[in-house]
Amino acid sequence: MKIKYKHQLYMGSISDMKSLEEHFSKMAERGWMIDKIGAVNHRYRAAEPCKKRFFVDLLPSIGTFDYPDNDDAKSYRQICEESGWTFISANGQFHVFCAEGDENEITPIHTDNKIQAKLHIKAIVKFELLTYIYCLVMFSIFAFLQFRFTGYDIYLSNMAIFSLFGWMFFLLGVLWSLTFVLVRIFKLAKAAKEDLPMPKISYRSAKARTGVQLTLFAIAITFFFGGMVLEIAGGMSLAIISPSLACIVGTFVGFWIRRQINTKERTRKQNRNLFIGAMAIMVVVLMVLSVFSMYLIFTLEENAAKPVKLPVITLSDVTEAMTPNNTYYDVFGSIAVPLHYSYGETTNKSDLSMEVFRPINKKIAQDLFNHYAKMIESDDEMTYFHLGTREAALWGADVAVETAYGSNVGLLLMRDKTILRVWFCNECIEQEAVQQAVQSFWLELALVK
Repeated sequence: MKIKYKHQLYMGSISDMKSLEEHFSKMAERGWMIDKIGAVNHRYRAAEPCKKRFFVDLLPSIGTFDYPDNDDAKSYRQICEESGWTFISANGQFHVFCAEGDENEITPIHTDNKIQAKLHIKAIVKFELLTYIYCLVMFSIFAFLQFRFTGYDIYLSNMAIFSLFGWMFFLLGVLWSLTFVLVRIFKLAKAAKEDLPMPKISYRSAKARTGVQLTLFAIAITFFFGGMVLEIAGGMSLAIISPSLACIVGTFVGFWIRRQINTKERTRKQNRNLFIGAMAIMVVVLMVLSVFSMYLIFTLEENAAKPVKLPVITLSDVTEAMTPNNTYYDVFGSIAVPLHYSYGETTNKSDLSMEVFRPINKKIAQDLFNHYAKMIESDDEMTYFHLGTREAALWGADVAVETAYGSNVGLLLMRDKTILRVWFCNECIEQEAVQQAVQSFWLELALVK
């Protein structure tokens, strides 16, 4: 059976559109005539090999919320066809025409190099440059918030670690594209100033550049989803995927809106209202899903009793006078800190809680210890002092920081590459008893691989 249609993936930009003219001509010589252009897909139909000249042009009057076959588009196409060009297909502002005959026999669609270059500059700035600048601004805000409020706690979450690498590759992709766009604008501005023809770009170089961009973005997405999968595999609630729902739902809603605009004739105002309504519904749905996710995290998981499988310090280890009326136990862990868990017991009079970190190396352990020590030092309501070597040894640690807040005592201890944080009430629990329990705890933890 003879193949009638052929599809090619194309993720080029406005900056690359002129490279398609030569490519369409070569495909026609091979027996494949461009039949339809889409946002990411070009369709060719089988035809007799022929020599044709193609022209890819922009129609600036077609906006984001305009029906692509409106009166302006039809009038523009009619003018081009009266000049000897045959309309092939359009996608938004993009229009493809073809003609037969020698270049000198065909009336050019554009006869003013300055106007053509300025139209391209305006479209590139509006649809590409501003988008990349927006991405850079959002990345900068994300990076600031990530390190300002998370700091070295990023080690404790696979999602945070993988997201950091994902954002780095995303940034590389944006910078790669932004550099090309700026160079293209400069060349177009020079052509407009000197009244020169549009600067050419080869289809091969456009495809290679786009391939690098897509590869960087694909790696970024892989890191994002990889971190999510590791979090879920480590026991995190499926509710963690709720932030990603915004991207997934937003993408589908975007494609749906674009399809509605392209397939049914409406005014620009009607399409804009359709967009606003769809976005409002999407926001409400995502808010409901987010609230439900928080319910799953903070309610259902609290009701699920987890068996304690790792060494812990309990109230019974330090006193016989109190029986806990509530306990909690959570196991976390990441690729940087494989062993990370917390445990606590509370009574009407007092409570005892602890948290353990064992990173993959001493460097990360030292970073985390310094991070938590600085957090303690920055708290004006808390008194603290760094214990000397002899005092730290009483807690079985190499280095230690002791804090006091009212009747509550906190300890930040590090032994080799393991960090232990302990909190207790010194009015109800003897400190010597806690020291003995901590010493025993280190011995038990050393057996955990």
